[in-house]
Amino acid sequence: MNELERLSAIEEIKALRARFARCMDTKQWLKMQDTITADCEFDCREEGGVDELWIGAEDIVANIRRSLATAVTVHHAHMPEIEITSPTTAKGIWAMQDLLRFPGMRTVDLVGFGHYHEGYEKQSDGRWRLKSYKLTRLRVDISKPPAGDDGPAVKLHPGRMIMAARLTGYGGPDKFSYDSVPEPMPGPGEVLVKVAAAAINPVDAKLRNGSLSLFMPLEFPAQLGGDVSGTVEAVGEGVTSLKAGDRVAGMINPMKNGAYAEKIVAPAAAFVTIPGGLDLVDAAALPMGALTGIQLIELGTQAKRGQRILVTGAAGSVGRAAIYTAAAMGVEVFAGVRGTAVGSLAGLPVSGIIDLGKEDEIAAAGPFDAIADTVGGRLAERLTKHVRPGGVLASVVSPVPLPPVDAPVSSAPVWVGFDGPRLTQFLEDFVRNGWRMPVAHRLKLAGAAKGHALMDAGGVGGKILLVP
Repeated sequence: MNELERLSAIEEIKALRARFARCMDTKQWLKMQDTITADCEFDCREEGGVDELWIGAEDIVANIRRSLATAVTVHHAHMPEIEITSPTTAKGIWAMQDLLRFPGMRTVDLVGFGHYHEGYEKQSDGRWRLKSYKLTRLRVDISKPPAGDDGPAVKLHPGRMIMAARLTGYGGPDKFSYDSVPEPMPGPGEVLVKVAAAAINPVDAKLRNGSLSLFMPLEFPAQLGGDVSGTVEAVGEGVTSLKAGDRVAGMINPMKNGAYAEKIVAPAAAFVTIPGGLDLVDAAALPMGALTGIQLIELGTQAKRGQRILVTGAAGSVGRAAIYTAAAMGVEVFAGVRGTAVGSLAGLPVSGIIDLGKEDEIAAAGPFDAIADTVGGRLAERLTKHVRPGGVLASVVSPVPLPPVDAPVSSAPVWVGFDGPRLTQFLEDFVRNGWRMPVAHRLKLAGAAKGHALMDAGGVGGKILLVP
C-alpha cells in the first residue's frame, strides 16, 4: 500500500465512522447495520451498563436500538488516531463526547467524555466496515430536574424503636446493615402496618447494585422493598378503607421507606385486604408480580378469548400471574421457559410447555397472536418471527424489546401500576382456584443480605420472603 492508498483508506474510515454515528442518532438502523461487519464485536461492558460482549451486526444494532429507542442522542467522534495495519485492516482511537436525553425520565441529560477504541476491516465489496469497538469514559456528567415535592416527612415516634434492614450504599449484598430505627407514625391518608413479610423482587437487586441509579437514584441509608403483607396497627386521619386489625397486602415505593422493616407507614391506597384462606406471610409474594402479570395480559397483549399467547419466563411470579389471567379469559396459553425450569410448571393451565432454547418446539407451537414477555433482550425479539402479522410483543422488561424494523408486529411496553380492585379480585381467584405462587425461602429480616445473594445467584425457584 503506497502513501496515497493509505491516506485514501484513512479518509474512507473517517467517513465510515461519521456515517455510523449519524445513522445511530437519526435511528436509521438498517443503514447503521451496513457499517458493521457480520462478526463485529462491541464491548460496552465498562461504561455502557451491559454485562456481555455483543457479537454480530444484527445483534449489535438490535441491542443499541433497544437501549436508545426513546432517547435523543448525539454522538461525536473527533481527533482520530488511525493506523492502517494492512491493506484490509486498520485500528483507531477517537476522542468522544456523547449526549443522551431520555424524555420523561428523572434524568434530563447524560454527557460523557472519553474514547472509542476501534478496529476496521475492508470487505470483499471494497468497503471498510467497523470490526471491533470498545467504549471507555473519563468523565460522565448527569443533570437532573429539581427535586419534586415528596410530601411531608414521615413522623417518627419519640420513644419506640423497630428493626430495619437498610442499604448503606450501592454494591453487593454486603451493603446491608440491620439497624434499630425510630418507629414511624401514620399521617393523613396513611396506615401503620406491622410487617408479616416483605418479598425480595428483582427490582430490589437492581436498585441495590446501582444499575438503576441513573433513573432511580437512592438516598442512603435506603430501605428497600415494594411487596409487603401484614396487619394494620393504626390509621391516619381520613382513612376509612382500612382499620386496625385488618390483614393487608400491598405494593409500595421500593426506594423510600420500603418494606424491609418490622413496621412501615405507607398510603392506605396502596393496600388491599387479604381474603380468608390466604396465608398472611405468603401473601407478600403476590402484589407486584400479580399486578404486573395481569396488566401484561390485559393492557399489553389485550388478549381475547380463543387467541394463542406465549408467556416467556413462565416460572416467575409475573409469568405465573400472566398465565392464570390469560387462561381465565379463555386464551390458549403456552408457557415458555429455559430448559432447567421446565419441570417447575406442573399444574399450570397451559396447552404446552416450551423450552425457549429449542427452536423446533417454538415453531411447532406457533404461530402466536401475542407474546407476553418477562425476559426481554434478544431472546424476546427473536421470538417475534413466530407471531402472526398484526400481533404484538408485550413486555414488562426495560429496555423494551423491539420487533425487527420490518416486522409486522407491534411493541407494547407495560409499566405496572397499583390497581386495588384488580388485585383484590386476583387474590380471591387465587384462593378459590387453588392457584400457587411458590415461595422458595423464608428468611429472617436480618438475613436481607443472604436473600439478595440468593437473588443474584439466580435459579431460586420461587419468591424470597423476609420475615421480621
